[in-house]
Amino acid sequence: MQLGKLDLTSLAGKLMLNMLSAVAEMERDLIVNFMSPKKDSTGLPGTLEESIESLSGISLKDVKIHFNSDMPTELNGDSYTQAEDIHVSPRQEQHLTHKAEHCAE
Repeated sequence: MQLGKLDLTSLAGKLMLNMLSAVAEMERDLIVNFMSPKKDSTGLPGTLEESIESLSGISLKDVKIHFNSDMPTELNGDSYTQAEDIHVSPRQEQHLTHKAEHCAE
């Protein structure tokens, strides 16, 4: 079985499948968490935080999310990450997983 030129039965292919599966699970959990958000929460949704921390080995407990932020629009973007702050424009929450990964870099 192939994905492009990558043999999915090889070690690299299996690693790629595991990574894609983990990302899909994080995205699903993110959607679930946005459907039932905690009141007054400005941190990462628990399952997203736990998933990225387990993959990166870096704590994300100090990450703050600024929803409905104007900053990304001022920079001609949908979302913006600076240090431990993630700024998300209205209705652009789908970018949160990617931006959280930047906090772990």
